[in-house]
Amino acid sequence: MDIETNNECDEDNSEKENLLERFQTVKLLIEKRLTENQRKILELRDYQGLEIEDIANRLNMQPATIRMNLSRARKTIREQYKKLNAYDR
Repeated sequence: MDIETNNECDEDNSEKENLLERFQTVKLLIEKRLTENQRKILELRDYQGLEIEDIANRLNMQPATIRMNLSRARKTIREQYKKLNAYDR
């Protein structure tokens, strides 16, 4: 293995570690900063891929309430992530 190939592998590993660290941070924020309803809605929509109407039916809530909770959950995660990482867009 030459030096250039070795450096590329190190960069790939560093990127993977960075991505894993960000994923773990977001996961922790979801667990610690969101309400139970927000966590459920986020799980059903973003991880299981259910439609808003299906989530509303499953949780016996109005679709507008689902959209509001989903929006607030995403905003909370985004804001808390920025605070933790002093990250400005």
